[in-house]
Amino acid sequence: MSQDVERIKVQCPACRQQIRLPPHRTGTVKCPHCGKPFSADTRTKITIGGLYFAPLEEAAQYFTFYDDGTLISVMSDGAPAEVARWFTRQHREVSPGRFAVTGEEIEIWLPGRKATAHYRGEITPYTLELHIDLPDGKEYVPAFLAAGVGGQGPAGSDIRTLIEDLVAAGRKASPDRRSSSHFLEDARERAEKIGADLDQRGGLGLMQAAHAEVLLRLGRIPARELEAAWGGIGEWMS
Repeated sequence: MSQDVERIKVQCPACRQQIRLPPHRTGTVKCPHCGKPFSADTRTKITIGGLYFAPLEEAAQYFTFYDDGTLISVMSDGAPAEVARWFTRQHREVSPGRFAVTGEEIEIWLPGRKATAHYRGEITPYTLELHIDLPDGKEYVPAFLAAGVGGQGPAGSDIRTLIEDLVAAGRKASPDRRSSSHFLEDARERAEKIGADLDQRGGLGLMQAAHAEVLLRLGRIPARELEAAWGGIGEWMS
């Protein structure tokens, strides 16, 4: 990793000059340009040790980030809570990689058999908005924090309970994953209430994380119905 990636750029509020500081640093620093002190924070904004997942066609890609700048990734069709039980550096199916954070931006390098996948994106409290560099252009790959599944970050057990209640409401209305979840019928009121609670606690990012988990665990039809049921809640667009 280059020196530019290893050090975090911050702006002096007095002279507006950019300076580079080591990661994971917080406190008062003295600007080398103007000599004035200011408060700086280069701590990683990513949730360390948490479980991020990006729903794809038949499975999901999972990430866990570590405070030494490394990560692990795996493809699995398991639900986040299930994957969290075995997803460690020691598991033979995981792929190691590395990442760097600059402010609210993140870069990920994930070596493959033929080439290294390069992701760039932005960090929010509950999501990563990633783009992967492909030969014919960039492809958008959203990644969501599975709230409450380990890690050091904003997720909590109460949020985990809300997401589990949402999934349970869909399952109760439709035990068969291939059929409608009835999020637009008998489970709609419960889905709307949970959506409003998620919006109040974490805004659009947390609603996206919950929706992604519904997609992964219940399938596309329930996820589409949930999108419609949540229309008009916060910044959600059905």
